[in-house]
Amino acid sequence: MNREIPSDLVVREASGADLDLLKELWEGLYRHQVEHGMNVTVPADGFALWVKGLRPLLGRFARVWVAWVDGAPQGFLCARLRNQPPHFSGEPTGFISDVFVGDRLRSRGVGRRLLDEALGWFDSQGLGRVELQVIAGNPKARELYVQLGFEDELLQMVRMRRPARA
Repeated sequence: MNREIPSDLVVREASGADLDLLKELWEGLYRHQVEHGMNVTVPADGFALWVKGLRPLLGRFARVWVAWVDGAPQGFLCARLRNQPPHFSGEPTGFISDVFVGDRLRSRGVGRRLLDEALGWFDSQGLGRVELQVIAGNPKARELYVQLGFEDELLQMVRMRRPARA
């Protein structure tokens, strides 16, 4: 399998109209997360709700970058600005909420290119802290994040409510 970055890869910031083209990738992200151990149920209109919440923030408090190959989206990253709670300084913080590269181009440097764009944006905003979450059962993603300077800080634990037995 070819592991080189495709020569026709273009990574660019998404417009509001581009968001509508990300549905298949967004759904792939959540399938991938469930396959790697995330306990989440995405509603049928989950993508539409994601777009509805994100679109008004684009260009102000959020950015989305899309990796295009052969004129089609092959990966995306969503980055947001948010503030720490006042009791943790209240400082502005970068947050990478979504990163996904489709199977065809995974492990070929596309995710790193997307992350480089987001980290550059955060640097331009003068942010000293960037956060992201990663599924514990996704060692390849964890390895990439460590290579980019991320460190383990928190461990999220989940207790799922089980239906009562009849």
